[in-house]
Amino acid sequence: MRAGPGVVADNRVSRRWVLRGSAAAGALTLTCLVAGPGARDALAASDADGAAGPSGGFGPWLRLTPDGRIAAISPITEIGQGIDTLVATAVAEELSLSPAAISVVAAPVDPVHRNPFFDSQVTGGSTGAKVVLGALQFAAAGLREMLLAAAAARWDCAQSACTIADGRIRNAVTGAALSYGALAAEAARLPVPQDVRPKRPGDWVLLGRPQMRIDSAAKLRGQLVYGIDFALPGMLLGAVLNAPSPGARLRNVDPAPALAIAATARVVELPAAVVVLAESFWTAGRAAEALKPDWDEIAAAAALDDELVSARLAAGLQAPGLPVAARGDAAAADAAVRDRLSLSFEVPLLAHAAMEPPNATASVTPDRVDIWAGTQAQEAARDAVAAALGRAPASVHVHTLPAGGSFGRSLDVAPVIQAALAAAAAGRPVKLIWSRAQDLRHDLYRPAAACRIEIGLDAEGLPVRWLQALAVPDMRQATADFQRNQPPAATPDPSAVEGAAPLPYAVGRHELTWNDVDIGMPTGWWRSVGHSFNAWFMEQAIDEIAHHAGRDPVGLRRLLLRDSPRHLAVLDAVQGMWAAPPAAGRFRGTALHESFGSVVAQSLEISLADGRPVLHHLNCAVDCGIALDPDSVVAQVQGGALFGLTAALHGRIRVRRGQVQDSNFDSYRLLAAREAPSVDVHVLPAGAAALAGGPDAIGGVGECGVPPAAPALCNAMLAATGKAVRRLPLLAT
Repeated sequence: MRAGPGVVADNRVSRRWVLRGSAAAGALTLTCLVAGPGARDALAASDADGAAGPSGGFGPWLRLTPDGRIAAISPITEIGQGIDTLVATAVAEELSLSPAAISVVAAPVDPVHRNPFFDSQVTGGSTGAKVVLGALQFAAAGLREMLLAAAAARWDCAQSACTIADGRIRNAVTGAALSYGALAAEAARLPVPQDVRPKRPGDWVLLGRPQMRIDSAAKLRGQLVYGIDFALPGMLLGAVLNAPSPGARLRNVDPAPALAIAATARVVELPAAVVVLAESFWTAGRAAEALKPDWDEIAAAAALDDELVSARLAAGLQAPGLPVAARGDAAAADAAVRDRLSLSFEVPLLAHAAMEPPNATASVTPDRVDIWAGTQAQEAARDAVAAALGRAPASVHVHTLPAGGSFGRSLDVAPVIQAALAAAAAGRPVKLIWSRAQDLRHDLYRPAAACRIEIGLDAEGLPVRWLQALAVPDMRQATADFQRNQPPAATPDPSAVEGAAPLPYAVGRHELTWNDVDIGMPTGWWRSVGHSFNAWFMEQAIDEIAHHAGRDPVGLRRLLLRDSPRHLAVLDAVQGMWAAPPAAGRFRGTALHESFGSVVAQSLEISLADGRPVLHHLNCAVDCGIALDPDSVVAQVQGGALFGLTAALHGRIRVRRGQVQDSNFDSYRLLAAREAPSVDVHVLPAGAAALAGGPDAIGGVGECGVPPAAPALCNAMLAATGKAVRRLPLLAT
């Protein structure tokens, strides 16, 4: 994980960041954690629209009203990963409450709510848990101490005589009790605690144990309002036609075909899109499909196809690359080489294909702009809308709603900009929804990438020299809006090379280079980003070495992990999940990868039917440091593994004449239930270093299940067929 402002060397969010960040809001966090009279109405209003509401009297992280209601202000978007439940649990832990007693409110755009890993208010990089524990846990602990101090002052007793539990402070001597709300005003006037000490993991009652999702009931009842559900009185519905090829611009469009379908429809021309507004999305969509816009296309972009993308990647592998890593004695390695392997791999463009397509609702008035969306990049969305409308950023208010999946898709602010421009043109609120076809054809794709690995083997068939070249598009331009602290362009793109170094394996001399390749397609972050392909490149190579040398792949990994005890423990754990060797006709493939502070090993059992893989069972072992909610870890790793298997088997975006050919799930296939293996996940207990707050104390789990899935599958295919997979997807049609 790349460190940003406020991140200490071991990748934990520092306490100093919590206090320093709150100073940007005008006061220390803990000086305005609680609210006085009038807070109830403000909190109710903020709960209704999903924003933080008026700031007067409120702090940036927590609110306590006189009637005892507590709201946690979360800067992390709920995209199905369960972050709202973790927020509620972390606050409830410090205040000795049930998580159900904590309401979670989306944070407004404010410097205090910036994710320190990106120096921007953004959800990504599996950093949500670190941010929550680094801010809200300290804020809740501070509120606890202020409440205890207020009670001690009222009763004129020692603070040590006061206990806190279940929403009340009790006097252990007299038996008197006061609710948290009754002490809110007095606590707000007390000095800020200067030495806040959240509970240690050994004292946790809630964290570290399975929790019921706080939004489950609303989901089951269809009451949770996602971006696509949100509605405003009098709003219009919008459908969009985006420019057909990268860089194309709109010349003009005749609105007559749209008006023939809906006489009251309005056609809004944007620089690279056409938006049709109507009273219903169905009508707007039909009217949009009838249009024949005239586009000014860039000739090179319009000529792009899959073959050209592959050719550019291949050329990138032949060109000198930027050095990324170099480790080990080159001369000693060369002297030991007795055999050589030359391996090459390629992966295609991939779409996010989240269940909820991109959407946003906008209201634009002369004095104010309001945006409602399940965005992962609130600050970037606000600034982009302000620039597009020529407004001051302070006049734009982003209200974050839950997203129905995302996998990085909601980092794209284009739908938000389009909604705002359409609302400004219409003079009415607009909810803009991208169709599935527009979503798949105009994504910020996981980049196509290629790799070449030259491996030198010693007399025992062990790798002693590993020279790896990557050809991967630079993703920094696509992420510049929401990641302010990325390295300059003259250096390797961390997203492109992440997971390729450092190697956990002892391979003697290791060298890694990277070459930026312009493949002509828009790219961005896709669940696990560079880890998604770099894990496959490396773990496939390990199995090919074993196959070439006649060694057991798992045994080879054990030998090469002699200096990586954490990885070795995870590998041993996943192998220990099998009760017996595979039956006749069954084959297993294993892969291991570290990403986002977590180490995951996967072992997949398959058979073959007409040469195609039948997936039976997948075992996963994960070391994520402290599992803050073990059930959530299991769910995330299961989902990530199936997401990775989907891509490995079927995932591919096809380009012809500059246009994406895939428009729905008939061609951009997802893993069907009948194809999916059963999945077991074993969460390793936190080690002493994690419990002591070491660098691996909290690993991300939203993405770490993805990278090992493709190599586990391909290694199982190598075991079954003796043939290596060098190009994905496996079942390309």
